[in-house]
Amino acid sequence: MNKISDWFEKRREEKAKEEAKSMQRANACIAAMPTLFPHDILVPKTSANRHPLAEAIAAVKARRQESDVRKSKSRVDVEETGPVTTETHLTSSDEKSGAISPFDPPGAVSNAVQLAKQLQVDRLRAERLQRERKERERAALVMAKARGLSQALHDPNEPVVSTNERDLPFNSAFNPELAAVLAERRQRHRDSRKRHYPCD
Repeated sequence: MNKISDWFEKRREEKAKEEAKSMQRANACIAAMPTLFPHDILVPKTSANRHPLAEAIAAVKARRQESDVRKSKSRVDVEETGPVTTETHLTSSDEKSGAISPFDPPGAVSNAVQLAKQLQVDRLRAERLQRERKERERAALVMAKARGLSQALHDPNEPVVSTNERDLPFNSAFNPELAAVLAERRQRHRDSRKRHYPCD
């Protein structure tokens, strides 16, 4: 089992390295063809908090506490009667439950909702721009291959790895380049085994 997990880990590392190299090639291709790929996709930085609703609720609670402090200051001057004490019980139970009390100003709730919506729109915009950036990089690689620039974008110091079919996770029938290499190897083997008869 360790062999299999090591093999998968090795394949993951190779794939990550290949993706990093392809990103470098895509960036080089985008820089080489500025007319095809204008630099107009700028991904904004997303906030670390992934729950914008939590920020909005925190803002509402802060405003509610400010209004409660103001109400408590105004209640100090008024004598305590029956209805006032029941009102204090209502507000304290509302605070415990965390629901929006009817005594909050309507602007605080609407501002919190607007803030939550704006944060969600910003997050969705950042995700869309990241997807567009990745699509543009893939398109740059395809354009480089179509124009014959893919070999020019490879590092010349990169060592050439010989393809061994036993190390590959797929059959050679699905890989035309490997099938052609293996066909040449088989032909060379047949030619070497041919008997050469002396001519009279």
